[in-house]
Amino acid sequence: MMKELKEGTWLLALSGGPDSMALFDMLEKEKVSFACAFVNYHVREQAEEEEAYVKQLCESHGIVLHVLDDPFVWSGNFEAAARDYRYDFFVRCVKENNYAGIVTGHQEDDLLETWLMQRRKGITPQYYGLAEKSVMKGVVLIRPLLSCSKELLLQYCEDHQVKYYTDHTNLLPVHERNRLRLDVVSGMSEEERALMRKEIDEANAHLSFVRNSAENLFTDGYVLLDQYRTSDREVRLCVLRCFYEQVKSPSKKELEEADRIVMKKRDFLIEVLDAYLAQDDGRMFLGKKFDTYSYSFDEISLMETPCFAVRDTGKGTEAVSLSEDDFPITIRSFEEGDSIAMRFGTKSVHRFFIDRKIPLYQRSVWPVVVNRTGEVILVPGLGCDVSHYSDKPGVYVVQLAGMEAAFYVGRERY
Repeated sequence: MMKELKEGTWLLALSGGPDSMALFDMLEKEKVSFACAFVNYHVREQAEEEEAYVKQLCESHGIVLHVLDDPFVWSGNFEAAARDYRYDFFVRCVKENNYAGIVTGHQEDDLLETWLMQRRKGITPQYYGLAEKSVMKGVVLIRPLLSCSKELLLQYCEDHQVKYYTDHTNLLPVHERNRLRLDVVSGMSEEERALMRKEIDEANAHLSFVRNSAENLFTDGYVLLDQYRTSDREVRLCVLRCFYEQVKSPSKKELEEADRIVMKKRDFLIEVLDAYLAQDDGRMFLGKKFDTYSYSFDEISLMETPCFAVRDTGKGTEAVSLSEDDFPITIRSFEEGDSIAMRFGTKSVHRFFIDRKIPLYQRSVWPVVVNRTGEVILVPGLGCDVSHYSDKPGVYVVQLAGMEAAFYVGRERY
């Protein structure tokens, strides 16, 4: 990893603790070009002294230091909020200064603690333990010390006279990670550490196999439901995770519930924040939500929206002849209870959806044309009502809200 750090200027996350201070010294000795970033949360009395020392250290070595010491306000879990707070700062520093990426002092104990936390919570992460190299919000993140134990880094600081500060809150058995650190990881032998590292490597190899199997099911951003439903459950959940992670970080419970629906129902519409997981003609995809709409016209003008178009050509089931008495007309999205008086009798629009197997995601925004008295006079795909039929129709209203228009993100990901 040190060889890769020789290219460009990196941003070292410098906390003042033994891990990052040892890494500071190593980067200096290896003649790596780097700047530093320090975050002061103002929650410990010692933080002011740590900030002053880090400033003095960087100044004496001619190294640029970025400091975030604004008042830190959070709600919920402090550790999670603090992590987001500092990494948002690191990413911002990298992008504003065109650094090559972020370097952190995470070491073997951190890796083992993370693995144990993941197992206890039963989660499936992007990577088990900690990866030596990853990408966070478009920025490369490198952890070059994962093969070094905490004990080894403390010895390094002593041998090289590297000053560091100890965050005593890390020694309090308040949080689960602290308890794992104190009760499990700190007392592990070298053999036990090696066995756990092997266990993590095997879990990541399996995770990679499952992820590759899942991604192989994607074609231009969608997944064939027949292939999905004949895949192993682990692969199916990974497929769903690939979809969900384009919008949010899903819980295991969310993925399991989505899988239950997809396996059971022919058609489905599963909300995922501002998107939905849907199907069209046996293809599952992540779609954006279309807004319901209503347009009023005093006269016909050709136009196009995401859900419909008004054109001067089209199919017979999209055609309608209008008279002055029909105006103003309204083109709006479908509403429950809509029906239309056809030549063969009154037809429920909802029944039309069922008979024609119109996908659920299209139904709520399917266009209907209504005249000034509130009568539905055209349903594209079904046809016009009995009193507006003509061999020479005046206008065509075309339904557009299909899978192509609904794709939530670009297909290049898959």
